[in-house]
Amino acid sequence: MGVPYSSTSMWQRIGRIGRKGPGRIVVLGTGDIHDERAFRKPKELLNRPPAEGALYLKNQRIQYIHTLCLARERDGEHDSVMAPAKKTSPDFESPIEWPSGFLQLCEAERTGEIPVELQSMKTEGGDVPHLVYPLRDTDSQFEVQLRRGPDRHRLGNISYDQAMREAYPGAVYYYASSPYRVIQVRPVSRQISVKAERSYTTSPIRLPTLVYPNLSGENIRDAFRIGRVTVIDCAMQVRKVILGYSERRGPNEFKVEYPCDVYHRSSFSRNYFTTGVVISHESINGAGVDRQQLASLLYEALLVVTPFERQDLGYADDTFRIDRGPVCQDDRFITIFDQTYGSLCLSSRLTSDDIFRQVIGEAKELAVNDDTLEISTSTLACLDALAAEMNEAYQSLRISDAAATAESSGEEVIKPGSKGWAVNKNNAVFVVEDVFFRPDGLHYRGYHEETRSQQQDVSTVWPVDLVRPIPGETEMALYDFDRGQVVSLE
Repeated sequence: MGVPYSSTSMWQRIGRIGRKGPGRIVVLGTGDIHDERAFRKPKELLNRPPAEGALYLKNQRIQYIHTLCLARERDGEHDSVMAPAKKTSPDFESPIEWPSGFLQLCEAERTGEIPVELQSMKTEGGDVPHLVYPLRDTDSQFEVQLRRGPDRHRLGNISYDQAMREAYPGAVYYYASSPYRVIQVRPVSRQISVKAERSYTTSPIRLPTLVYPNLSGENIRDAFRIGRVTVIDCAMQVRKVILGYSERRGPNEFKVEYPCDVYHRSSFSRNYFTTGVVISHESINGAGVDRQQLASLLYEALLVVTPFERQDLGYADDTFRIDRGPVCQDDRFITIFDQTYGSLCLSSRLTSDDIFRQVIGEAKELAVNDDTLEISTSTLACLDALAAEMNEAYQSLRISDAAATAESSGEEVIKPGSKGWAVNKNNAVFVVEDVFFRPDGLHYRGYHEETRSQQQDVSTVWPVDLVRPIPGETEMALYDFDRGQVVSLE
């Protein structure tokens, strides 16, 4: 059912058939954009390139998961191997070359000086990081528990992204073909509680994915232009928000909005840091252009040109929130980004000149030839404009950095009343109410937006380096140490 995205997957499926005798393969089209293309060009099915292994060793979260397994004191792999031989060498020697930065993380683990953004991983990993962090993800997993009175039965583990798709609050989650109602989700402790349910189906009611490109300094990996199309590969923050769910019971369908009986907050969200490729052009700003559909077409085209796993990449459209070099505030953009926390840099493949041109051409082919798509005249005109630019030359691009803050005796902080992301709280939205100094440094006092409705009078204190600004949205100010107060940056 459905056409595989790579020849690797195709041959793997074929390998399941005909083991004891002759067999036949029947591929059933589901009617989606990918299947329709495959059925238009069936001879390409067995000539597609094999799937590529997705591994990016510079991902700091991947490195730190292995650091926890190797270098933690006493029960880490290094000490466990050294103990029987009665050796105490602190050196993590290897005949192979470690990835850049890995040894430094191992040493930081030994001395207790790990980076702030990794401290929550150490807490979550505890003494069993090899169980908390699976090989296929860089985020700790949610454990699904079935409640029957006082008893708890484990129904396996799922990733945060899978929870956003299948096991959000109120969802009917299917495990081993059996339906269960999600009655509680605890993002901090990574637990999902379910109860037995009838065979209903649910789908999430989502806000459009919010994307915050970081267009400053070392956060830009690559930038270029083809004609007037601007392409930037950069670090970014991604926010996905669910506001409720739609439920179908036989022929009847109804919607449930948060807060509800099983969830008492206004939204269920995931915030994470990754990298992605941002694409902008004057035609994308045009009236009547369906930018979400445009992003979807480029995403599908990229999966045709490069055989990556669908769940590893995401797409969205959004608006620039700052002026930065050729980028203008309020201009629209579309983006394809890595869905792995910290990134595997798969989306970076788009910055290859020939790949980008192929993707634009393939997206236009999909739009013109797929009868299942309803594409507006304005959206087709936008694709035509992008395709026309592909005849132009490739030009490397420099993104001008933000103006430097004037010298002062202060430190840049989030302005009281504005919001940031608390990195030690699974990137929960944190509203800053006050900034103050104490002997161990500057701190914010405020509250987490998602819990405010339940804890009206509870404030939280975070060191300023544990709350990151949201690019283009967070208002910044200066804490003047001489005066002991927050002042304007101007």
